Amino acid sequence: MKIMANRSARKAADTVDEIREKGAEAVASLRESGAEVAQESLDAMSHLVEEGQQRALELRDQAVERGSVLMDDLNTLYEAGKEFARRNPAVVIGAAALAGYALSRALRADNGDGAQARSGEGSARASGKSSGRSSSGKAGQKTSRAGRNSSASHDDAS
Repeated sequence: MKIMANRSARKAADTVDEIREKGAEAVASLRESGAEVAQESLDAMSHLVEEGQQRALELRDQAVERGSVLMDDLNTLYEAGKEFARRNPAVVIGAAALAGYALSRALRADNGDGAQARSGEGSARASGKSSGRSSSGKAGQKTSRAGRNSSASHDDAS
């Protein structure tokens, strides 16, 4: 029995050793697979970053080129306007005056009824019509004299 127990113990130990070896091989295999997957992912991400950087540089170059073309167009337009103003100063001054007049009319129209009410009061004063107020201001003078007289009589009473 002792011999059988020793054989069983050796067999169990051999089985444990075999399982350990297979486990170690599996772990090593997983480690290698994980490292390969990580490296492949890193390579793919690096490639994507490089593509993104290249695209950003292309877009920057396009923007610079379009900006240069736009500036050239604006400079050409500015120079053409300057030349026109040199050849036709009266037209430019007339256009500026017309634009100023149109702008003032537009701003006055934006004020709405308030501007019309003020202009209505002004025309009533100019025509001599009164809207309950004295245009000469004599009524205000009488009131202030009466106020002075009443305050003087109050002072006398004290």
